Amino acid sequence: MAYIALDMAIQAAAAGASPTFTQIGRRQSGTLGYEQSVAHRTGGRGDDSMAFSLLYATGSVNWLVQDKTFLTTIANGNRLTTGYPGSLPTAFQVQGGTDDAACVRHQTGCLINRLAFEGAVGEALSATAEWYATAETDLTSWTVASPPTGAPMEWYKANCKIGGSAYVMESFSAEIVHNLRGYASLDAGVTGTLRWVEGFLPGSEAVTASAQLRTPLGVDLTADDPQSSSYTLACTWTNGTTSLTLTLTGMVVTGMPLELGGADDEIFWAVDFEAPLNSNAWVIT
Repeated sequence: MAYIALDMAIQAAAAGASPTFTQIGRRQSGTLGYEQSVAHRTGGRGDDSMAFSLLYATGSVNWLVQDKTFLTTIANGNRLTTGYPGSLPTAFQVQGGTDDAACVRHQTGCLINRLAFEGAVGEALSATAEWYATAETDLTSWTVASPPTGAPMEWYKANCKIGGSAYVMESFSAEIVHNLRGYASLDAGVTGTLRWVEGFLPGSEAVTASAQLRTPLGVDLTADDPQSSSYTLACTWTNGTTSLTLTLTGMVVTGMPLELGGADDEIFWAVDFEAPLNSNAWVIT
């Protein structure tokens, strides 16, 4: 039989046995899959065998934010401790597929690799999460959790400031990336899962942001040391029952082009920000 998106759900829970799953907000799109590549083992006369690479599960979801349940489950997205080599993000698990379990995948050992927010005038706050997982199985039965309550967080209920000041912001986006990579060894495989990763290593945690402003920020990027000035970006959204605040600290301006439009177009100043690596610049409250 055929399916449409109305037949499908995606939900998450903390790691461990007997978890309580919760749907991940008002889903707009999502995928559950795996990452691997193929190598060709060729010989002198063109004979060939195909070999498959290291294997791990992947997933992503874009949703309209209604509450902070999923964001709390993954510990805000940022790592638990600081310092080299750093810790991994909080592990969680995901279930997703059709309502009648005709095609349901259960991923465990999930770790956020990228988490992003987008907000703009006329739009609701949206979030995108991308993760890696150490295992994936097919389920023959599952219970679909109830969706979160509350409305999405609309643009007119937002409050965004740079360095404590308002700059008549038109749009805002921010993301944190952990640059995770999988690892395996020659002598630790188990039959049936020989190609699966044994785990993931943390890379450098990178935080970036961008905004469109109606008034210029006033930063001279041609100065001798423009990075000597850093800013705190604080954006708060609410739907009347839940508030979410994203605070980015130590953000340095890396770009600020003047956008030249047509004669009747509005003029915005586009500003790009970046934090020092592994600085724990990203906090959700």
